[in-house]
Amino acid sequence: MGMKYKRKEARTIIGKFYVIILLICLVMGFMIGVFQAVSADEAENKALISSLDLLTNNDDTRAETFVEGVIQNGGYMLLVWLTAFVPLGSLAAYVILFIRSMGYGFTLAALIRAFGWNAALFIITNLGVKCIIIIAATFFLCLTSIKRVEVIKSGKDSQMTAY
Repeated sequence: MGMKYKRKEARTIIGKFYVIILLICLVMGFMIGVFQAVSADEAENKALISSLDLLTNNDDTRAETFVEGVIQNGGYMLLVWLTAFVPLGSLAAYVILFIRSMGYGFTLAALIRAFGWNAALFIITNLGVKCIIIIAATFFLCLTSIKRVEVIKSGKDSQMTAY
């Protein structure tokens, strides 16, 4: 009885460790993305504004934009899910979360730098909820993928007791 309690307590501590490491990857990626956007010189800033103008002038409908977003984000989610079945999957999950958060940090900072506070309102109204949902889903999928890799490494592949 006492041994089961110690194992459960150890699993809880290890689970908290994974959450902390994933949060560090998420915050570091976001901050590096912001620093990259802020450190862009004037030529890069003009190129960014011209490419953003091209994106806003396209004739895609909301349905087409939604489908493209689902395909793109679904591909990342599938990639994170597949990392649970390879030996170095936990490292890949950390890298994927880091790169995704770096992209979001760069995008948000570049929009604010290019369009000022109007972009902040656009981000809050249009992108904020979507980004929060996608980042949270990617975070929890990375966490379950890392735990799945640990279950496979421990040899308890037949039961998912770590979840």
